[in-house]
Amino acid sequence: MQVKLAGSGSLKGARRKTSFQVSRSPIASSSARRIGALISGLQDKVQEAQRYQLQARASFVRHEELSCISISAKIGTGGFGACYRALYQGAELSMQAS
Repeated sequence: MQVKLAGSGSLKGARRKTSFQVSRSPIASSSARRIGALISGLQDKVQEAQRYQLQARASFVRHEELSCISISAKIGTGGFGACYRALYQGAELSMQAS
Protein backbone atom coordinates (compact mmCIF):
# COMPACT_ATOMS: atom_id res chain seq x y z
CA MET A 1 0.00 0.00 0.00
CA GLN A 2 1.35 3.40 -0.90
CA VAL A 3 0.62 6.56 1.08
CA LYS A 4 0.62 9.95 -0.54
CA LEU A 5 2.31 12.65 1.53
CA ALA A 6 0.72 16.03 1.85
CA GLY A 7 2.92 18.95 2.74
CA SER A 8 5.51 21.29 1.31
CA GLY A 9 6.10 21.81 -2.40
CA SER A 10 9.22 19.63 -2.55
CA LEU A 11 7.29 16.61 -1.26
CA LYS A 12 4.16 17.29 -3.28
CA GLY A 13 3.14 14.16 -5.10
CA ALA A 14 5.89 12.09 -3.43
CA ARG A 15 5.10 8.59 -2.24
CA ARG A 16 6.48 6.78 0.75
CA LYS A 17 6.45 3.09 1.65
CA THR A 18 4.49 2.18 4.74
CA SER A 19 5.57 -0.23 7.44
CA PHE A 20 2.49 -2.38 6.91
CA GLN A 21 0.62 -4.03 4.11
CA VAL A 22 -3.14 -4.20 3.75
CA SER A 23 -4.30 -7.43 2.24
CA ARG A 24 -7.16 -7.15 -0.19
CA SER A 25 -7.68 -10.85 -0.68
CA PRO A 26 -11.21 -12.30 -0.57
CA ILE A 27 -10.23 -14.40 2.46
CA ALA A 28 -9.26 -11.34 4.49
CA SER A 29 -12.43 -9.47 3.56
CA SER A 30 -14.67 -12.42 4.43
CA SER A 31 -12.89 -12.77 7.80
CA ALA A 32 -13.43 -9.07 8.44
CA ARG A 33 -17.13 -9.43 7.59
CA ARG A 34 -17.49 -12.40 9.97
CA ILE A 35 -15.74 -10.54 12.77
CA GLY A 36 -17.89 -7.48 12.11
CA ALA A 37 -21.03 -9.61 12.27
CA LEU A 38 -19.90 -11.21 15.53
CA ILE A 39 -19.18 -7.83 17.11
CA SER A 40 -22.51 -6.44 15.92
CA GLY A 41 -24.36 -9.45 17.32
CA LEU A 42 -22.54 -9.10 20.63
CA GLN A 43 -23.41 -5.40 20.84
CA ASP A 44 -27.07 -6.24 20.20
CA LYS A 45 -27.06 -8.82 23.00
CA VAL A 46 -25.44 -6.39 25.45
CA GLN A 47 -27.98 -3.68 24.61
CA GLU A 48 -30.84 -6.15 25.04
CA ALA A 49 -29.50 -7.20 28.45
CA GLN A 50 -29.18 -3.55 29.51
CA ARG A 51 -32.77 -2.84 28.43
CA TYR A 52 -33.96 -5.87 30.37
CA GLN A 53 -32.13 -4.71 33.51
CA LEU A 54 -33.61 -1.22 33.25
CA GLN A 55 -37.12 -2.60 32.78
CA ALA A 56 -36.70 -4.97 35.72
CA ARG A 57 -35.55 -2.11 37.97
CA ALA A 58 -38.37 0.17 36.83
CA SER A 59 -41.08 -2.42 37.42
CA PHE A 60 -39.82 -3.39 40.89
CA VAL A 61 -41.35 -1.01 43.45
CA ARG A 62 -39.93 -1.00 46.95
CA HIS A 63 -42.87 -0.02 49.11
CA GLU A 64 -40.63 0.45 52.16
CA GLU A 65 -38.66 3.14 50.32
CA LEU A 66 -41.82 4.86 49.08
CA SER A 67 -43.18 5.05 52.62
CA CYS A 68 -39.99 6.89 53.71
CA ILE A 69 -40.82 9.85 51.45
CA SER A 70 -42.55 12.72 53.23
CA ILE A 71 -44.16 15.33 50.99
CA SER A 72 -44.19 18.82 52.52
CA ALA A 73 -45.40 21.43 50.01
CA LYS A 74 -46.51 21.88 46.43
CA ILE A 75 -43.86 23.79 44.48
CA GLY A 76 -45.76 24.24 41.24
CA THR A 77 -47.51 22.67 38.29
CA GLY A 78 -46.57 22.26 34.68
CA GLY A 79 -47.34 20.39 31.51
CA PHE A 80 -46.13 17.10 33.00
CA GLY A 81 -47.91 17.35 36.35
CA ALA A 82 -47.42 18.82 39.81
CA CYS A 83 -44.06 19.22 41.56
CA TYR A 84 -43.74 18.81 45.33
CA ARG A 85 -41.00 19.44 47.90
CA ALA A 86 -40.21 16.22 49.73
CA LEU A 87 -37.77 14.60 52.13
CA TYR A 88 -36.19 11.21 51.49
CA GLN A 89 -33.67 9.78 53.95
CA GLY A 90 -32.91 13.28 55.24
CA ALA A 91 -32.30 14.78 51.79
CA GLU A 92 -34.56 17.51 50.44
CA LEU A 93 -35.71 16.82 46.92
CA SER A 94 -38.43 17.64 44.45
CA MET A 95 -40.92 15.00 43.43
CA GLN A 96 -43.08 15.07 40.34
CA ALA A 97 -46.53 13.53 40.30
CA SER A 98 -48.40 13.25 37.04
